Amino acid sequence: MNRGPRFLSKNPFTLEVMKEFPFATAAEYNSILDKSQAAYKIHKKLSYSQRAEKLVKLASIIESRKDECARMITQEMGKPVSVAGGEATRIAQFCRYYAENGEKYLSDSSVETEAKKSYVHYEPIGPIFAVQPWNFPLWLPAKSGIPAIMAGNTYILKPAPNVTQTAFLLQELFEEAGFDNGEFQTALFDNELSGNAIADSRVAGVTFTGSGPTGSIIASKAGAALKKVVLELGGSDPFIVLKDAPIEEVAKKAVMGRVANSGQVCISPKRMIIDKSVIKEFEEAAIKHMDAIKFGNPLEGDVNFGPMAREDIFDKIKQQVADAQSEGAKIVFQKEHENASGLYFPPTIMSNIGADSLLAKGEWSNRMRIGVESLRKN
Repeated sequence: MNRGPRFLSKNPFTLEVMKEFPFATAAEYNSILDKSQAAYKIHKKLSYSQRAEKLVKLASIIESRKDECARMITQEMGKPVSVAGGEATRIAQFCRYYAENGEKYLSDSSVETEAKKSYVHYEPIGPIFAVQPWNFPLWLPAKSGIPAIMAGNTYILKPAPNVTQTAFLLQELFEEAGFDNGEFQTALFDNELSGNAIADSRVAGVTFTGSGPTGSIIASKAGAALKKVVLELGGSDPFIVLKDAPIEEVAKKAVMGRVANSGQVCISPKRMIIDKSVIKEFEEAAIKHMDAIKFGNPLEGDVNFGPMAREDIFDKIKQQVADAQSEGAKIVFQKEHENASGLYFPPTIMSNIGADSLLAKGEWSNRMRIGVESLRKN
């Protein structure tokens, strides 16, 4: 059944729809899983040195196409091109690391027991189904895919719908490096087919990076199928500043950490809990550094803050800020831009956040571009 064009590649700065992709059909679903299984049966028989050789080649290819990768990331999800290329650099380093160390990590190791001989032995398990997000669309699939493939497994990537072209570019890079039998595939599965893939006997393991609620659903489905699952989920740990801290330095690092990737990083500092004796000093320093941020066309090299990745995320942020204000939160600073276009949400510093509010308790990285939140003590 053709479900129509549902994976949408849309530039968040210009709002131009660059490309539309239909969901995979049932026949395409089976073809992808069958191809991954067939590739696994061949790939697992390769020596570590043969796999490592391809990873080293992948590192060189991605370095040579770094600018192309950066531009695609920027066009699909708005990350400034000045930093988007860092994903390619990181992947190249990762390839060489596992090419050099993979065999060592996977070699047999002896264990002292009462038995005559005891040892730990590692074997590949088969195709890995990966559901990955949009905020690091090249790096995050590679981060889990490279060690899995080095270990002899194959990898099926279900990307976020708005970074589909980046996902196919990554597949192209793997294929150019010699992983061209289906060791790395991009799968445009809808939620139903993704659920089917988790339960499918042709899939041996599952990995997911994203929100806690979705991770819970995926873990439940994987558990029901008795499959190995790896989850990397978001959080909202506090950034605590005590009165004896070097406030200027701390404020700068807090702001730079918060606006990295235009505020869309799950591990960035989100909510700042400041000793009330230095909160004014911290706010003033944070405003200074927030005001220095340059917004604009993310394809321009001197821009360090881009638009939100998708319209639904932009709308949710606006609503969350409005809700926080209705509960008594105050906007201390907003970095407005007279020529703002696309899905630009101004970096914002808020204070007087209620301890029970969504901003204080919720996980809103990757969604909420609040630059700094100051939670005053009662």
